[in-house]
Amino acid sequence: MTRTSSIQSRVSWGLIAVSALIAFGLGGVAIFFNEQLEKTIMDTAINGQVAYVAAQGREMGSTVSIIEDAYRAYFVPYGEPNYTSVPDWIRQGIENQLEDVAHDGRIYEVSRRDVSGGSVFVATDVTAIEVSEANFMYAVLACAALLTLLAAYMSQRMARSMIRPLNDLANSVSQLTPSERGMRLEPDSSDRALSGITQTLNSYLAEMDAFVRREQHLSAMASHELRTPLAIVGGAVDVMLEREKNDAANAKTLQRIKDAVERMSGSIDALMLLSRLATAATDAFPPVPVHDVLQSQSDEAASLIGAKDIRLTIEAVEPLTIMTDEQLLGILIRNLLGNAIKYTHNGQIDIALTGGTLKISDTGCGLDIDNAQQLMEPHARGANVGHDGQGFGLYIAAEICRQFGWIMEFDLTDTGGTRVCVSFSASDGSTKSA
Repeated sequence: MTRTSSIQSRVSWGLIAVSALIAFGLGGVAIFFNEQLEKTIMDTAINGQVAYVAAQGREMGSTVSIIEDAYRAYFVPYGEPNYTSVPDWIRQGIENQLEDVAHDGRIYEVSRRDVSGGSVFVATDVTAIEVSEANFMYAVLACAALLTLLAAYMSQRMARSMIRPLNDLANSVSQLTPSERGMRLEPDSSDRALSGITQTLNSYLAEMDAFVRREQHLSAMASHELRTPLAIVGGAVDVMLEREKNDAANAKTLQRIKDAVERMSGSIDALMLLSRLATAATDAFPPVPVHDVLQSQSDEAASLIGAKDIRLTIEAVEPLTIMTDEQLLGILIRNLLGNAIKYTHNGQIDIALTGGTLKISDTGCGLDIDNAQQLMEPHARGANVGHDGQGFGLYIAAEICRQFGWIMEFDLTDTGGTRVCVSFSASDGSTKSA
């Protein structure tokens, strides 16, 4: 699972990390130079002690021991076996290559220097120096931690200040209304980079406005070009109905043509409305009885069965009223029923409206459930389909559901057919039982 973080948090953590590295890096440098200074001072002191003890030993020509509060020094001339005059704890510390040796509750730095005439063993009391060094290290670490905390606080403030213009820009973008044209963002002249981003977004909005206007003009022209022949066909059918009113068979056929013309004209109006909808403002639509629209569309769908051996059955219908556009609801049900009839060669199509959900089940060739989402895209068609078509049916149905907040789902029936379910109760407050 990919973890996400805000720009502000990334900037804050970046500044904190850099500040911590600098603080602890400077602390490490301070500790290093403190140790180097201590080493230089100790080397100088030990060299002086060695020179003094060596001079005393050469002058006396024998073992010399000098015991002071700050150090202990021993000159051992060549020839003394195992340096027996040197205390064991000093000899063992040197043999074990230990720089610091604890003795009688004190800490000594032990060393051996070979000089003219013998060797000098020195044990310097560094207890106070070690304590001071430890206190200095703790103080440095405490300062580094304090600086890191201060840097964290300042980083939060700096990051918030740096990101505030971007947040303001994001808020301005979120307040844009998709359905309104000509809206632009106010550029921030105080920030050159942000002003460039704003200008780029405004250019994009201008291109989107031009694109939407072209689409609206094309839709309006297409609607006009479709309505004109439909009006002519409708007028001609009215004349023919008047002439053939005594011929029941012809009158019935002409009436079906007239109904189809009216339905197509209504579909054009509904699709034009759908293209203009930015969101499904359900409270702006009148209440529509779903059960009545379902019955009407089922009656019309029965005429599409033709010579196929298909039984269209309405199993159960509960009264249901929702706030929507009746023409769009009719297109949704018509497309789903049309698909069921088209891809079912024989068998049964069952329709049910219960619990705020429309269910249409068929015994056809079945739908590829794994690719159901792809089939709801324009021009998409199933791989197991042998019918001609443009692949707009499910796309239009899915778009209507999306606009009104309904949920459309597919699964397979026990016979391998397709079951489509449309839940009208998914839209907030738009559904009520009658």
